[in-house]
Amino acid sequence: MTIAVAPGRYVEWIADEAIVLEPDTGRLHYLNAPAALMYGLIAEFGYAAAVVEFKHRTKSASGADEALAELVAAMLEKRLAVDD
Repeated sequence: MTIAVAPGRYVEWIADEAIVLEPDTGRLHYLNAPAALMYGLIAEFGYAAAVVEFKHRTKSASGADEALAELVAAMLEKRLAVDD
């Protein structure tokens, strides 16, 4: 799985959260702190490294894998990320 942030999005970072604009539709997406962190990590490091870094930074327990998978699935569904 090669997941990347969707191209052509504009991101405004506010503290530890973010707002992402889809300019072609005008839709705004509000990302809470965990979603914004994962979004930024994917953008900076790529998906595989982002997962490792996210778990390290949040000190995620082993049960957090399912929540992280749901978070990434939501990003794909909302077109914030793409699976190349």
